[in-house]
Amino acid sequence: MPTKAVKYLGVWLDTKLSFKQHIEKTIEKAEKTLSALANIMPNIGGPRASKRKILSSVVHSQILYGAPVWHTVSERKTFIAKLTRLQRKMAIRICSAYRTVSAEGVGVIAGLPPIELQAKERKERYDGVSKLDARGGKRNGTAERTADGPTDLFL
Repeated sequence: MPTKAVKYLGVWLDTKLSFKQHIEKTIEKAEKTLSALANIMPNIGGPRASKRKILSSVVHSQILYGAPVWHTVSERKTFIAKLTRLQRKMAIRICSAYRTVSAEGVGVIAGLPPIELQAKERKERYDGVSKLDARGGKRNGTAERTADGPTDLFL
């Protein structure tokens, strides 16, 4: 009996290229990693936020692996909701916040951009767009002209 999905270079490909199985398996794997890291970084005490952010980068790497391939999934609300829920749990651990805080609020405090923007950035970086341009910024030392006059932006 043929299988409906195959794992190739760490990305699950199904017959319709919907990446549903890839997202589900990735979330399952990242949740296991997050729960293991949660034992290392309890909400009360434990390492500082800077060290917590480094530990959470492991989970982000798992989530965003293959993003240039599956970035089209970011248009589907159900997949983004699942990924956002996982990112929220991670951000709560980074900030040592209460579990009642919103995903957007804890994301801002933790300094984590929304997961769909990170996937889009990885796709644009893969396509050859510079990191700064992928984030929508200006280059170092460039001047931007506003209605009030020239303004130097040093990013």
